[in-house]
Amino acid sequence: MTYKIWEKTPLYNKDFEQPEPSLMPFLLEGDNNPCVIVCPGGGYTGKAFDYEGTDVATWLNSLGYSAFVLDYRVSPYKAPVPLMDLQRAIKFVRYYSSDFGTDINKIGVLGFSAGGHLAATAMTHLKYECIPEDDIDNENCRPDFGILCYPVITMKNFGHEGSKISLLGENPTEKDIEFYSCETQVTAYTPPCFIWHTFEDTCVPVKNSLAFSASLSDHNIPHELHIFKKGGHGLGLACIEDKTASAWTILCENWLKEVIN
Repeated sequence: MTYKIWEKTPLYNKDFEQPEPSLMPFLLEGDNNPCVIVCPGGGYTGKAFDYEGTDVATWLNSLGYSAFVLDYRVSPYKAPVPLMDLQRAIKFVRYYSSDFGTDINKIGVLGFSAGGHLAATAMTHLKYECIPEDDIDNENCRPDFGILCYPVITMKNFGHEGSKISLLGENPTEKDIEFYSCETQVTAYTPPCFIWHTFEDTCVPVKNSLAFSASLSDHNIPHELHIFKKGGHGLGLACIEDKTASAWTILCENWLKEVIN
């Protein structure tokens, strides 16, 4: 089961042979459950829907959080389309919070790699990228908290070139590079954040997380940053590949308890 987030999806191109953006629900029973929208990574060319999506939603359920996995649009779609999809997803979950049994004020985003960039973009770009068309669009698109897992943060030279090309094209403008370099877009309204990365990540350099943490600190945004010595890229829950990095789940669980309460 999935929820289509628009009745008529803006900028949809059937020639790109991608489904319209949707949310896969992992809902707990009861009312006013905190909720996390999960954004799998994939370099803005695909999505690791299992180990960075559904597996993570199941883990969140085990902690007492409802979750959705977002199937957002990727290349050949370009910016701002992925951000539009996540912003609309946040509004959608808020609008139907009573139906979903979720707390309207406890809706967070979690992203891996390029999905981490998407989540960070939603945390730093609070102006809705679409023309409002219905009552859902009247909801706030600001997430209440964010979790960034080995995220792409910048579109500058220490980011991930593939994600940059997929999102912005071969010859992006300096304006677009700056706009989608999340370390330059943090404001006093950016929500609290949990970040983790590995020092050995050769795909997305740890400098991405360090730069975002530094900017959060400059703006007095509460956050945690955890850098693990061992482990490569694309670890997901890291329960099999690397026992050291797998500690992120416990650390994040404790952080979430503080943020939610």
